[in-house]
Amino acid sequence: MFEKANDPANASRNMTGAGATVMSEGRKNVEDRTIERIDSIDVDSVYSGIEADAAARAHRPDIAVQAGAPVLSFAAPYMAIPAGQPRAIGIARTGSRGSAAATVRVVEGSVDEAGFYQAQVEWGDGETGVRNFRVDPPAGATGRVVLELTPAAGAGGGNTIMTLDIQ
Repeated sequence: MFEKANDPANASRNMTGAGATVMSEGRKNVEDRTIERIDSIDVDSVYSGIEADAAARAHRPDIAVQAGAPVLSFAAPYMAIPAGQPRAIGIARTGSRGSAAATVRVVEGSVDEAGFYQAQVEWGDGETGVRNFRVDPPAGATGRVVLELTPAAGAGGGNTIMTLDIQ
């Protein structure tokens, strides 16, 4: 038993990590599959999504609870969206007096490219903050889509136009 364990040909067959001199076929397959998966990640889309999310946070109006009439606004005026990847679009409300509602619709570009036709967002009396709706551009779609936020009676509008670049 001891001789078999000390046989270099037998011992190296099962070693992995820094001490391994010979890699088993199974280990090689795992590495190949891992490399293939990592290589398939579209890094540009990931960075574009991160930049868009950062832009949305940077352009978010102050949503602290404020007395006063409601004002509704897109959280960001622009967002780049990779085709085939759904995104949440934020609408912020400031002013906590009364309830508020708004409709969002496509006013320019294709509803098919946007993967979205229309959404309704609502806040109750005293509520402030961000409400989200989802756009889901299909894989292969490209183009520019303009969304319009139309506040219902009782709510004023801030930034009511948003441009989506679908890439």
